Amino acid sequence: MLRYIRALLLLVLLPLAGCASLLTRDLPLLQIAPSALGTPRTVQQQTQITWPTGSAVMESVLQLEPDQLTMISSAMGVRLATLNYDGKNLDAQLVPGMKLPPQRILNDLLLIYAQHDALAAALPHGWRVEDTVAARTLWRDDAVAVDIQYDQPDHWQGQAVLHHHQLYYTLTITSSDVQ
Repeated sequence: MLRYIRALLLLVLLPLAGCASLLTRDLPLLQIAPSALGTPRTVQQQTQITWPTGSAVMESVLQLEPDQLTMISSAMGVRLATLNYDGKNLDAQLVPGMKLPPQRILNDLLLIYAQHDALAAALPHGWRVEDTVAARTLWRDDAVAVDIQYDQPDHWQGQAVLHHHQLYYTLTITSSDVQ
């Protein structure tokens, strides 16, 4: 049974390996305090990742505290990753064979959920962010690098869709507070 689960897990992870080399040529690890992500909460998320040659889905539970963000992700009932982030350091434990860089996962969460001022201050030279109630656009020099649409005023609820125009992938994250 364990062999069967591992084989299924590899089927989910192998498509991610094809885009992993692209994912490392983006932003450095952003330095944003977890408190800049909002009030403490526990959130359950389903994330669909799509790219030109495939897609994958993972489930996550995020625990947000003022000084720590913890994320546990799984697919088909098998844990893929555990990420702990304190605003400066990222500690990641990944299932063997997972090629998606934990820094990319964390940066995408920060791009989606960080408060405007904290994100603007953390972006490297040449990047800028523009926000409206229902959208966020990140510019790299004079080109749109990332755009994000939200369907709820509380971005931690409902759906957030991130389109990364330079790395050619889309994340669709559906979130709800754990009761």
